[in-house]
Amino acid sequence: MRLRYRNIFLVFFVTAFILVAVSSEKSDAATGNLALGKTAYSSSNEVDFFGPEKAVDGGNRDASRWSSERTDDQWFYVDLGEPVEIGRVIINWQTPAEQYQVLVSDDAVTWRNVFADNRVLVARGSVEDTIDFEPTLAQYVKFQGVTRRPIEGIYYGYSFWEFEVYKGKPLLPPMMDAVKNSIVVSEGDTQLNLPAVPDGYTLTLVNTDSLPVIDEQGNIHAPLVDTQVQLLLQIESDSDPTYLLADNALVTVPGLYEQTSDRNPEPRVIPSLREWLGTTGEFRLTDKSNIVIRAEDEAALKGTANILRKDLLDLTKLPLTVTVGSPQEGDIYLVLDAAQTGLGTEGYELNIGEYTSVAGSDQTGVMFGTKTILQLLGHDADHKTMPKGQSRDYPKYADRGFMLDVGRKFYTIEFCGIM
Repeated sequence: MRLRYRNIFLVFFVTAFILVAVSSEKSDAATGNLALGKTAYSSSNEVDFFGPEKAVDGGNRDASRWSSERTDDQWFYVDLGEPVEIGRVIINWQTPAEQYQVLVSDDAVTWRNVFADNRVLVARGSVEDTIDFEPTLAQYVKFQGVTRRPIEGIYYGYSFWEFEVYKGKPLLPPMMDAVKNSIVVSEGDTQLNLPAVPDGYTLTLVNTDSLPVIDEQGNIHAPLVDTQVQLLLQIESDSDPTYLLADNALVTVPGLYEQTSDRNPEPRVIPSLREWLGTTGEFRLTDKSNIVIRAEDEAALKGTANILRKDLLDLTKLPLTVTVGSPQEGDIYLVLDAAQTGLGTEGYELNIGEYTSVAGSDQTGVMFGTKTILQLLGHDADHKTMPKGQSRDYPKYADRGFMLDVGRKFYTIEFCGIM
């Protein structure tokens, strides 16, 4: 008999050691858990040994959990002992809720949702739910059950192994929203002014979709008319580079001129022109028109001019001549201009006046400008007139794609050639 008692005592001692070891291990893992060991309260307990204190003891197995009665409207809360700034709650579910809320209070009487929109949450399942929210000052933190989730068709009470509370950190989405709402570009600005962010965080301009207007360094180059630019911004934690958020912000950059109703409206081309300032009247090609290359650019642009001559002959039936020199009324003038470097190798400036000029820093941009001329002429009944105006055109993105679905819509070879 004595031997049996000795064995029972040994089993009890080993079991106790295991429970203490598990609790200690959990406590180490829960460093920073403000709810650990604090006083907790609940609306009900399934049985006495599943009381609220079991959800703040650092345990995660066997009887170390809180479990409520089998009705929906049940709650649990922990007293942190004093007001503390918190920003994260972790619930380690044993029997998850279907819907629930996380509330906080200063007096355990009046409660407020940790989310401004009074959010109702849905548990992920029998795993941990991590709820991050904008840091708030509170002494009491509450789980409020809304509806229970059936487990194999049975509605048990709410139950979780641990309810943990942490200080958390500022949420990036509200920080980014504040940044986006405060960025303004005013007339005459030459540098993008990014707003300040909280200490410990860095705001960076990553890129824009209109580099000739706002470049990667935030330098502003006034466009012809008011132009909207998408900024790609990033907020990053200085102490944790993995904690970051990137998002777009739309800003309007004031233009040098105003596109009024008495000016020619922006013509339709594919892709659309990035900047357009209309004037009045029309440019017209005649049988006296020429394609003129500036003398110093002849070698670089001769091939482009010959392609344009052939395309214009097909489109307008006018046999234009390619010449070198200065343009006259009715001519199309092609020129390489280092001043257009800001538009990139594929960008160009198009001026349609008494004569039409295409200027780019690279032959590629000049070629793209001639394709725009072909589209503009294509809108005219006899393909010989274009609206007068000025355009600065450049790619929106460095890498682009275009799909022409000839299986569902018929396109002529001529149309594809103009494209």
